[in-house]
Amino acid sequence: MTLSMRIMIAAAVLLLFAAGAFFLYRQRPDLFRAGTEMEKKYPRYYKLKFDPGIVRVEVLQRHLRSHRSLMIQYYIGSDNIYMAGITKNQVVIKITERNDAFDLALEKLLHQLSKADILEVENDSSLFKEFERAARYLYLRILLPVLGELQSPVKELIIVPDGYLCYLPFEILLTKEYNLQQIDYALLPYLIKEYRISYDYSASLIIENPELKYKNWKSYIGFAPTYSNSSNGSNSKLRAFNPVELYANQDEIEACKDIWKGISITGKKATEKSFRELASQVSILHLATHTFLNDEEPQKSCFVFTADSQSAEDGFLYTYELYNMTILAKLAILSGCETGIGNIKKGEGIISLARAFKYAGCHNLIMSLWKVNDQTTKEIMISFNKFLKKGMEKDLALQQAKILYLKGSRNLHPAFWSS
Repeated sequence: MTLSMRIMIAAAVLLLFAAGAFFLYRQRPDLFRAGTEMEKKYPRYYKLKFDPGIVRVEVLQRHLRSHRSLMIQYYIGSDNIYMAGITKNQVVIKITERNDAFDLALEKLLHQLSKADILEVENDSSLFKEFERAARYLYLRILLPVLGELQSPVKELIIVPDGYLCYLPFEILLTKEYNLQQIDYALLPYLIKEYRISYDYSASLIIENPELKYKNWKSYIGFAPTYSNSSNGSNSKLRAFNPVELYANQDEIEACKDIWKGISITGKKATEKSFRELASQVSILHLATHTFLNDEEPQKSCFVFTADSQSAEDGFLYTYELYNMTILAKLAILSGCETGIGNIKKGEGIISLARAFKYAGCHNLIMSLWKVNDQTTKEIMISFNKFLKKGMEKDLALQQAKILYLKGSRNLHPAFWSS
């Protein structure tokens, strides 16, 4: 690569991030003032969130897994959508207009994915057509502009989303026109049928993946709390939160424990205290809990455990508490039933939880994006762990688990399997 090409690439990437920073400063100068105060009070947290460092393109390219890997970083501005695609030997910068059609398509798609009554509307032909149009439109707007410029094909996508895109599972976008005459979600040409897909929340975090030694560590520990009224007992916070019982989470944890010959902590034993005591040295950490994402106060996003009247812990493990923990797992599976999304939010809650786990030492996460059916989660997570046990890479194992679900399950709307 010539010097002039390197300069052009660096300038284009810096333009992408500068545009994002300038837009944020113009729209929310209060955040910059708040950031200064946070830097003084919590310098380690501030450095992770606001000062991740500038990653040179060449360094990032060296950390991509293969010549068939593509990282795409997004910034959603008020008027434009900025995309930076990077492979081992190419950089693609694209800017496309953000218009009402984009916002409407994204809103419709996320609304369908988070519908609590999706079983009642899964056979609605108008919603099926709406899904087809929105999923195809978003593929054409936010993926094809980069994919169409590549000099060689790729099979692995690393998505670094922004804003509302943090809640969009890119695997449901449709790569082809496919006008079915009948409702059949399984037959749609989803992106996941062609690509292995993973996500990160910062280009700098992609390269911060230290090699750790796991000798003599437990292979697997899974936590599946209970949320019955009797278990909540005198814990006023849990009673106020009123989490519903998850009827498949214990089966999920027990099945995965058997695959890995690991440890399951279920029911009344799955307390915040037990998590703190056992989570520090394990290869695979699995939480099948309720999760509350708070976009307004991201540091208060949390996992909900079984109430424990004998402990000083309140049963809520908050994002800010994770920053004081050491969790050096190879993989954390956070198959929580999310209860806090509701209307479309900014994505800050989920980004903060991901950052917190990475800061604690765990650099590979699988996290559900919205309130999910725990029976479906159980099926996919068991298949995923079986594929992982066979030696598959994490993104490939998850891809194959979801494809397997599409082939043999009853509820096939992406709301059931794409989270």
